[in-house]
Amino acid sequence: MKTCLALLLAGLLFHLPAKAELKKVDKLKAAYIVNFTRFISWPDNQTMPLTLCIQDNPELSDFMTHLIASKNKQKKNPLQVVPLAVATTCDIAFLNKPASEYRSKLNATMVISDNRSIYSQQAVFTFFEQGNRLRFEVTLANARALNLSISSELLKVATVR
Repeated sequence: MKTCLALLLAGLLFHLPAKAELKKVDKLKAAYIVNFTRFISWPDNQTMPLTLCIQDNPELSDFMTHLIASKNKQKKNPLQVVPLAVATTCDIAFLNKPASEYRSKLNATMVISDNRSIYSQQAVFTFFEQGNRLRFEVTLANARALNLSISSELLKVATVR
């Protein structure tokens, strides 16, 4: 499963047009975020498409928009990418710095972060680097609080808290 997921992510990364130059690690995070949605069961009342809010990173937003468009036919849960600053609500938010001014938008939001110290109490997924590899942890209590069910296949490749 790990090899299959890694190949899928690598394939997604290198079949997209280059816009602004993103670091490889940011492209990996984008691919992970898009693929996370395939392994999550959302509440029955969840409207589609899911709104993915990106905090202060237009290059990442553009990359993710292209990534989603390239794989949209295979998506169980389509996504639309919106800058956090202009979003009215967010189903998913990728945050990397404090966002207290957006707290009202994030009440029922699946938070993904790459900063353990800021969002440890709210994040469902948190990226971290370990031995030059990008890893992620899942906080199951935060997922349960949002009525999200995460596939055991995804949990196998995560650090679970």
